[in-house]
Amino acid sequence: MLGIRCRRTPWSSFSSTLLGTGSVGRRLTLGLTPESIHTSRCCRISTRSRHSDPLLVLPPNHTRIEGPTPRLFSRRQQQQFSTQVASSPELHTHNISPVVSPIQRARTKKPTTAASTTTSAAPAPVVKIFHQWDPQMDATILTLHKEHYFDWRTIAKVIDRPHTTAYYRYLRNIQPALEQGWVPPQIKDQDRLKRLISEASRISEESRALTAQAAAQRRAVNSAPSKTPEKKVRGSSNKRRVWTADMDRRITELVEGGKTWPEIGEILSIPYSSCYTRWFSTLDPGLKNFWTEEAIERLKELVKQGASWKEIGHDLKIRPIACRTKFSLLGKVSTPLSTVATSIDIPSKRQMRQKISAGKTNTDARSPKVMTFSEKESRLIVQLVGKHGQDRWDLVLSDFQLQLLGSSAEKTSSSTLETGQDHTSLPNEPHSPGLTEAKAPRSTISRRRIQSITAALLEHQYIRLSRNKAIWTFDQETRLIQQVLRRGTDDGAWEEIAQHSGFHSPAECRSHWKQLDMPVRLNPTPWGRVEQTSFWSLWRQFGSDFKKISRFCLHRSEEDCRQFFEHATRNLPDPTLEPDEFSQKIQEIQDGLPFERQKHFFTKERSLRLQRAMKRAGMHIGKRNSSGYGGWEWVAQLVQPGMAVAPCVEHWNYLRKNMDVIYGPLEEGKTEIKPTETNCWSHEEIKLLDQGIRDLSSCWKEIQQRYLPWRTMPAIRQRWLTMSDRSLLVNEEEYYKIIGAGSSVDEIDFDALAKTMRGWKRSPCRRVFETSYKHLIAHTRWTPEEDHLLIRKVLEEHGRDWNAVAKHFQGVQTARATLFGHTPATSSLSPFYLEGLRVQKTAWQCRLRWSQLVEPLMSEGPALSVTQKSRALRLSKKLLQV
Repeated sequence: MLGIRCRRTPWSSFSSTLLGTGSVGRRLTLGLTPESIHTSRCCRISTRSRHSDPLLVLPPNHTRIEGPTPRLFSRRQQQQFSTQVASSPELHTHNISPVVSPIQRARTKKPTTAASTTTSAAPAPVVKIFHQWDPQMDATILTLHKEHYFDWRTIAKVIDRPHTTAYYRYLRNIQPALEQGWVPPQIKDQDRLKRLISEASRISEESRALTAQAAAQRRAVNSAPSKTPEKKVRGSSNKRRVWTADMDRRITELVEGGKTWPEIGEILSIPYSSCYTRWFSTLDPGLKNFWTEEAIERLKELVKQGASWKEIGHDLKIRPIACRTKFSLLGKVSTPLSTVATSIDIPSKRQMRQKISAGKTNTDARSPKVMTFSEKESRLIVQLVGKHGQDRWDLVLSDFQLQLLGSSAEKTSSSTLETGQDHTSLPNEPHSPGLTEAKAPRSTISRRRIQSITAALLEHQYIRLSRNKAIWTFDQETRLIQQVLRRGTDDGAWEEIAQHSGFHSPAECRSHWKQLDMPVRLNPTPWGRVEQTSFWSLWRQFGSDFKKISRFCLHRSEEDCRQFFEHATRNLPDPTLEPDEFSQKIQEIQDGLPFERQKHFFTKERSLRLQRAMKRAGMHIGKRNSSGYGGWEWVAQLVQPGMAVAPCVEHWNYLRKNMDVIYGPLEEGKTEIKPTETNCWSHEEIKLLDQGIRDLSSCWKEIQQRYLPWRTMPAIRQRWLTMSDRSLLVNEEEYYKIIGAGSSVDEIDFDALAKTMRGWKRSPCRRVFETSYKHLIAHTRWTPEEDHLLIRKVLEEHGRDWNAVAKHFQGVQTARATLFGHTPATSSLSPFYLEGLRVQKTAWQCRLRWSQLVEPLMSEGPALSVTQKSRALRLSKKLLQV
């Protein structure tokens, strides 16, 4: 953009001649006088780029004339310009002197004559000031900052320097010199130093007064009533409520007056849950004489053991909220009330700084330190607590420091006894000019850190570890899998495995590995409303005998009933303390559920009882007696007392469509059973069904999609009702006995193994072994392409969703191997079952392979997340070789 804009003149031909007919030529119209025209031969019209100073606004018929600018007119253009001016008399009618900016007047040197007009003075140039520093000034700054603790703005005001200059002088010059051994000189002018200190104190007091005044004004503005009244919304806020004596008195009066909690909250305009908590935690008259010394010690002991507040309240026969409130109050009052300082004895901020710098601050009065322990140190704490117990923390501390410090601790203690010096405290001055706290050797820093650990810190860390032992992180499970694949599952290997699997004991590692390799998740489905109605009716009849309740609760086990009861009553009053209120709450829950008469459904347990009863009936053909032994009435009573015959007959016909062995009742002529062709299941299919039920419970659609896509959902459920539950309900001891029988299928005599296990047969034993990690590792084939695909899917897309990862991998499972002892003729099988079946790899197979491929996590130092360390993973070359 050009730096001048002039009014359009009549002689446009001249402008078009000089600058052409473009946009620039049309905008640049020269309104010049003959004097300015002749002046332009010596001075050039200035142009200005878009990145320079802002343009000046010129009056009409004026242009800005500057000297030191780029050349605009050539000699030929100037000659044409002079000729045109001489031939145009109208150019001489404009006699206006050019307007020059004040800055240009200051830049252009003009001769001082009497006829010259007065111009405005140019602004003075900015001159950079260089401050002179001497040792006396450095010593003054150091004294004001270190001894009197003035801030840098105050120091800068009294020494008449910018605060940034003073701060950088201290940071870049004075402090490095002190670290190198420089000793500041003694200040000569003590009177001046006293004046500076007095002036700095006055400035600090004024600053504090202004700050307090501004804070008071803000508080007044915030507390002023609004002109537009706001509607009060009931509910909790993030701000902690402050309870006053008047509020406590009002709550007590309303409770004694028989008001309900919602009514109390409405009267006080406070959430009634807050009033409820306040009453039962603090205001309840029964709490006055409850908290004796024995009760407080018992409370501390239970909290130290990691018990929940509900368990603590049940043990102390008091509400959990009262225990929680009391423990929080115990943590706040760490010293006796008689030793608490008054407001007069509270030291100021400056006094606290002086005490800290002099090393006289009482460490017990300060808030407790927060220290991070490494995995090695945490493991040592657990080991020493197991050796000395939880009562001798002094011995735990001494052994902890002795084992970590070693010979350095002995040398330190011996030198302390000989010289009488305390080597645990930091020296006031460095021993050498180059040795400072920031540059001290790592061994010295580590020694000081370990020596600063107290017994209270060790106890706090042990409590944290005890509470987190029940939680297995992804990295801990990965290390557990890697260690089991390396060392096996023998009884002597769990000690070494536990050392690499976090802070878990060998028994916990052994139990968790069984849950990983052979999980038992039979009924994760939620309870329906009809099921809940039936459960509460049975609970009123049998109480907390969940074993009896489970017999009438469809397919729910004893543990399922217990977990449902605990989950439903977790927020209800304690039944031992308030049985009437607890029963009332249960009645309210039951009233809100629909009523439906209980039906006799055929669960897995009843289906197995029916099969056993029919087997016994078939073994006693021809032995009828007057009691109807072997008839349908007898079978129905064995299945469930009070069950009718029709449901048993219907369910038996339902089962016979998918059974390998058929047993008929005694009265074959009176039954509606018709012979049907059996549909045999292979051993591999039943093994896949076992895996699906362990992983997905009774979600038949998911099992059919993931494990048995060629089978229908009714056929899968029928087979589940007829197969044994032993392989599904395998416990820990049975699992380790089966996988410890050998390293492969060919080495194990399953007939002999089944005889040593009560209730087991050959087929369930073999299915358990073939679904364990030993068989999967040995018989699952992985190509290098699949390995790279597995790592990419885990790191980039699905993360730890192993079921989603498994959908990308296919495996071959054959259906030819049938059940043991029941080999049908080849002609009875369709061609579909004579060829290999394509099924996807399971989630457990993908996770086992992932644990083989990732870099083993080291036990030293903190455990890093595998997903966060994804770019640093390396593949094992041996595993990727074809």
